[in-house]
Amino acid sequence: MVEYLGPDFLGPVYPKIVEQICSNANSKFAAIRQAAVYGIGMVAQHGGAAFQPLSELCLNSVKTAIEFPMDSKIKEKKSKQSQFFHAKDNAVAALGKVLKYQNTACDMNILVPFWLNQLPLTHDMEEAQTQNAFLATSILQNPTFILGAQYERLEHFVGILGEICSKK
Repeated sequence: MVEYLGPDFLGPVYPKIVEQICSNANSKFAAIRQAAVYGIGMVAQHGGAAFQPLSELCLNSVKTAIEFPMDSKIKEKKSKQSQFFHAKDNAVAALGKVLKYQNTACDMNILVPFWLNQLPLTHDMEEAQTQNAFLATSILQNPTFILGAQYERLEHFVGILGEICSKK
């Protein structure tokens, strides 16, 4: 609904829908977490000005999903680990969408380094390609956006590139 209908069509129920999506970003079930953070990414991408009043909620929800702890039950099964990391990759991708589409709605000095510290994505290859493309475009268009005013994140950026290039 947030991707195809958007805030103009949904009107006053839009914030309630976004709140419901965000409330599931801390689900103990990775599939639900993954769907929720994907939804938050769509809110950032398609929400336009309606994102601004919801930005803090969305960003806190994404951060919660990124930092969701892996418990012993997840560590015991490879399939659960895979689901866990796909959900985390989707949360990082949602943050990337906030940076790309809603960069005036948040503090870039905090979000860009946090996003970079989560890269590269390693499990969801579709989201990895999207985030890698955004990273490449950003560095070409505005290097200080990624590297910092004094290029303080250059070493970390080079490390990300090295990891990306060593993978398929």
